[in-house]
Amino acid sequence: LAARHPGRVGRVVVASGVGGCPRSFGRVFLRRLADTFAFEAGLAAREWHTLFATVAAHWRNFWRQARASAGADLTGYAARARAPVLLAWGAKDLTVPVGCAEALAKVLPRPELYVSRRGSHAWPITHAAEFAAAVG
Repeated sequence: LAARHPGRVGRVVVASGVGGCPRSFGRVFLRRLADTFAFEAGLAAREWHTLFATVAAHWRNFWRQARASAGADLTGYAARARAPVLLAWGAKDLTVPVGCAEALAKVLPRPELYVSRRGSHAWPITHAAEFAAAVG
């Protein structure tokens, strides 16, 4: 959106996003499981039903979007974005490692990278106050 309609977007926050380093779906899926069990077990224990309900209700779309996200290369779009972009990442993110944020930062015209030392992939949820402060 920021690349296609620069006049409509004032600022962008990308939190543990995709598009900086395309990977195979299998690799991303396995690393997401590792993130979940290594760093986000409490969140997974509280919210497992939400994931299963989403997958059950939107089976084909869920997997289609997951595959598309894993392999997405958005660096061409990123280079065209004129708005300032905050890349907010968790240092312990195994799903989409910090190197992906660094790859996006190299092509963005106005990047700012914030890395949560304690955060993993879901750090905007598990460390919500830190995320809010970074965005603020």
